[in-house]
Order: sequence, then structure tokens, then C-alpha cells
Amino acid sequence: PTQAHSRQSAAAADPLCCHAHTVLCRRAASKAIVQLEAMPEDASCSRAKSRVARALLRKRGILGAAMPATCPLHADLYGDQEQHKRALRRSLYKCAYCGKTFSSEDWLDRHFDRKHADTLAADGFCLGD
Repeated sequence: PTQAHSRQSAAAADPLCCHAHTVLCRRAASKAIVQLEAMPEDASCSRAKSRVARALLRKRGILGAAMPATCPLHADLYGDQEQHKRALRRSLYKCAYCGKTFSSEDWLDRHFDRKHADTLAADGFCLGD
């Protein structure tokens, strides 16, 4: 089992671990903020910044299926849309909502903005902020 898997199993068995996981979430979010500050400022929630933050948090084993609902990072604004992306190959991406394919991830992101805006988390927040 991986280190992240061990943490997830421990969290399920020990309610105090959920608190520790929440503390880890906050620390990881603080570190991600430092790395994201170098990116250009955007008036709205930046999907690109959110993608970078999400990748950093997954790499550290913070984001995952066993994440407690009380974790402040649980309500990811773009999380559902990101789960509905399929990279078929380097220059072909597929929307898992409707099956359309696109020549770049950027075009798929624009498609999500235009056609699937209703799938954004209603109470979600921007990981890139």
C-alpha cells in the first residue's frame, strides 16, 4: 500500500485523524498559495491556477476519495469538471458529460465554461485563490 492509502485507511479508523487531515489540508493549501503567487493575477477564478493547486495537493496525498467532508478543500469549484476530462492522447481530449472531443485541453475548458457551467460546485471555492 502507498503512503496516501495508509493515511486514508487510518483516517477511516480514527476520528482524530480527520482533524489531523484537516490541519494537513490547511498547511498544504498555504504551501500551494506560495507557489501560485508567481502566476499572473486573474479577476475570476483561474482554472489554470486551480489545476496547479489540485495537482500539488494530490501529489502530497491531501486530495483524494477518502478526504473528509469537513476538509476545507473538499468543495473544489472545478473538481467535478476536471473528473469529466478524458485525455485520449496528447492532442485529443474528450468531455465525459457529452462525448465531444477537442484538440486541446484549453478548448475543452472553454467547452465546459459554455456548455456545462451548471456542473460547477454551487458552494465551491477556487483552489487557485
